[in-house]
Amino acid sequence: GRDLIDKTVSLIGPDARDPKLHYAGNGLTCSSCHLQAGTQQFGLPLSGAWGVFPQYIARENEVRTLAERINGCMERSMNGRALPQDGPEMKAMLTYIRFISASAQVGLSLKGRGVPPLPLPARAAHGKAPSSSLRGVGPGAPGVPPPGRVRTGSRWPPRTRRRRPPPRGS
Repeated sequence: GRDLIDKTVSLIGPDARDPKLHYAGNGLTCSSCHLQAGTQQFGLPLSGAWGVFPQYIARENEVRTLAERINGCMERSMNGRALPQDGPEMKAMLTYIRFISASAQVGLSLKGRGVPPLPLPARAAHGKAPSSSLRGVGPGAPGVPPPGRVRTGSRWPPRTRRRRPPPRGS
């Protein structure tokens, strides 16, 4: 299970030897978000998650199981497709999460679940005037591209823009 979290790309992603295992569609690993294989406090930890699922997920406006939440990550964050609910990869991930959640009391979140609150920067959107050093900055100023030369989109990591893998069995 831990290897799937740390080596997602090579085991169940675009670099997996067996094309049937191309569940994650981009170059990210689960550890890209869940730091230290999901064990770091305030690093979107997976430890403790076992005891708080099933859980209401506001984005879906329904109660979801941990397996359904994992598949939500696979489909959205990983730009891929859902793992089979009874497949060995899902069972390995769930077993790993249960193992690292052993110290957590069922129904209670561990300290450090999620991310810490961060202070908001001082900017006009938060009721403060923007820095005077930015006023009047336009095309040609350092760091400002000339008109018509604006680049958009993600440039790193380059593999995160891969197309979604074909449906299983194709």
